[in-house]
Amino acid sequence: MQKLILLGGFIRAMRQAAPQGYRFSLLGIIAFVLILAAVGLVLLAIIGQASGIALLSKPCIAEVRIDDYITEYKEEASIFSAEPRPTSGQIISQIEEANRRPDVKAIVLYIDSPGGEVIASREIYEAAKKSDKPVVAYLRNVAASGAYYAAVGSDYIVSEPEAITGSIGVRATFVSLEGLFDKLGINYTVVASGDKKGMGDIDRQLTPEEREIVQAYVDEVFADFRQAVYESRKGNPRFTDERFGQALDARILSGRMAYSLGLVDEIGSRKAAFRKAADLAGVEEYGECTLSGQGGLLEAFMESARGTVNVNINIAPQLPGRAASVSYT
Repeated sequence: MQKLILLGGFIRAMRQAAPQGYRFSLLGIIAFVLILAAVGLVLLAIIGQASGIALLSKPCIAEVRIDDYITEYKEEASIFSAEPRPTSGQIISQIEEANRRPDVKAIVLYIDSPGGEVIASREIYEAAKKSDKPVVAYLRNVAASGAYYAAVGSDYIVSEPEAITGSIGVRATFVSLEGLFDKLGINYTVVASGDKKGMGDIDRQLTPEEREIVQAYVDEVFADFRQAVYESRKGNPRFTDERFGQALDARILSGRMAYSLGLVDEIGSRKAAFRKAADLAGVEEYGECTLSGQGGLLEAFMESARGTVNVNINIAPQLPGRAASVSYT
């Protein structure tokens, strides 16, 4: 009753304050107040998302997508080209944003990628590993090599039964056009400070000594990859050293095969991955979060030029324009 009296007093005050010739109806005033309230709620939600403060937000699970070649290389946007693939830095920024937002309770790492650059893949793995909130990897069509490397940074891996995964290995690729240059009469001259400085140039093949140098580097990178997988998967009940050894020849595996070797935890769908993420976070009701994934001005200015020799973890061809690459395959 007291609330009704106060509302009546508010309406009378509004009528008395209104200029002559204007009339305020009860429905009009209520509609005006409701509109103001709706606008206020929208503004609160926008401000809350932008600032990372959960205002009037229910618990949610964020999806971070790795659905292309994993690279630090930032493609230029153009009206004549498709939307550029997200860089590894943008993917890591989304993981960090999800950790900052109190409304985000867990992260689903959606993976549909053949792999990519070694450092970029490792940094995503490390970002997932260091997450303060549960991370569940979901392997869609392809999650091989560097993409699987990123996945093992999660707390739990759900895979589609037919997903292509595994490919735990490293490959160095060098292109030699020596024979073609001879036929065309092309003279390719390099002046260098050391006899190994031109190693991998397209005008000649590697010497036996240079091949040993590359092999040592490949073995070192592979050891890091293998150790990361081993440490992340050794607690799985199906995982054994013997079964793990079967996958170390860099073979590709289906989701079912990976499950039998203990390299994934569950065969399931995207929905199953979200359910598991909610379970790990201890929430029953949740929504799906949208992340901005936008870096600041400093990040944009810090983008540096990429070298011509690249290290990759992938089962796909190297990026165009790269003369040589080392790949996890």
